[in-house]
Amino acid sequence: MITALSGPGSFVSHKYKLFVHAPPKCASTSILTALVRLGNPNAEITNDASRENLSSLDIHPYVRDHCRPTEQCLHDIFASSDFCKILVLRDPLSRFLSAIASKYLIGSGPYAQELTLGSTIKYELKKNYSDIQNLKDDVNFVSKRLLTALSLGAGVTHVRPLSASVSNKDLPLFDNVFNVSDPGFSEAFLTAINLHLHQFGVAVDRLPRFNESPLNIPVDFLESSCLDSILEFYHNDYILLGKDLPKSSDILSSDFDFKEFAQKNSDKLSSSVLFYDVSSKFFQKDLIAKELGTKNRRLERENNEFRDKINISTLEKEKALAQVNNLNLETEKALASAQKLQEKSLDQNKEIKQLKLAVDELTENDKYRILHIAQLQEDLNQLKSFKDILKKQQLQISNLVDMLLHASL
Repeated sequence: MITALSGPGSFVSHKYKLFVHAPPKCASTSILTALVRLGNPNAEITNDASRENLSSLDIHPYVRDHCRPTEQCLHDIFASSDFCKILVLRDPLSRFLSAIASKYLIGSGPYAQELTLGSTIKYELKKNYSDIQNLKDDVNFVSKRLLTALSLGAGVTHVRPLSASVSNKDLPLFDNVFNVSDPGFSEAFLTAINLHLHQFGVAVDRLPRFNESPLNIPVDFLESSCLDSILEFYHNDYILLGKDLPKSSDILSSDFDFKEFAQKNSDKLSSSVLFYDVSSKFFQKDLIAKELGTKNRRLERENNEFRDKINISTLEKEKALAQVNNLNLETEKALASAQKLQEKSLDQNKEIKQLKLAVDELTENDKYRILHIAQLQEDLNQLKSFKDILKKQQLQISNLVDMLLHASL
């Protein structure tokens, strides 16, 4: 339930401790407009619309952007006894026919695509309702298409069963539950809500009436088989309202006169033709404006991305230029270092040549020294030989002296 109650038709005011859930086609536009003006009298929303005037109903996007509760907010609301919690319901058949009259008979409206769900058969709405049969045919066609989409579980906006959001067991969670189809609904709703708002010194004086289509479609326009399918599909909605499922035989009039209806409602039928034509053109223009807005946003996004790419490219270019400049500086430093090394190498070559010359000179001197050393060695050897000879001669002389001494004795 919480997730469903955070969708369209939900309104929360923390200032006034108020939560209201009025699903689409349950007087939601009237209720939300009154509540928004209560909290923000200067809010830029649509003025009251007459029965023949197509309103842009800006109240719904305003509430979506400013007053719709989050799931966590809803958990807090239902856990609090300070909040007044109101649920608004409606008779399913009345709601279904009202949605057809105000939404689905607009050929180019924003909800026309819902009629194509689950079917590939093309059908152009007849729209010329001066012939009442055309209106009857279109109503039954739209009804069958909506039932097909609903049976597929598709996202059909204005005829989605209320029981899909709230069940019988959820009703006690609300302080008040109202049925729009009940006589005196407005008075009962205002009484209950103002009873709560009295503590804040404010009140809702009225519910502005919004009824886009000038035409109210009688249930007798429905084929009996189509009506049976509608009633059966909304079986749980009737349970939610505490009512027995009605029978088509009890609803359809056996003596309904279509010609008489056309005569009595000729002005409304003529107005409806104008309404659907103006509405279609309005929504076509609105669709074109949205498409142009989407294209403009896409182009703006692409331009921003292109500018970002240009900025990135410029930064990369600047980085590359900086790197080139750094490389040039490093190259100049390397060249300067190489030049210094070359100069140093030349100096070293000079020193090497000088050393080589010195070595050559030392080599020549060494040759002489080697020869001199060899000569000295030879002289030394000769001296040794001469010394040996002297020793022998001295020994011989000594021996002769000894002999002479012995002889004299």
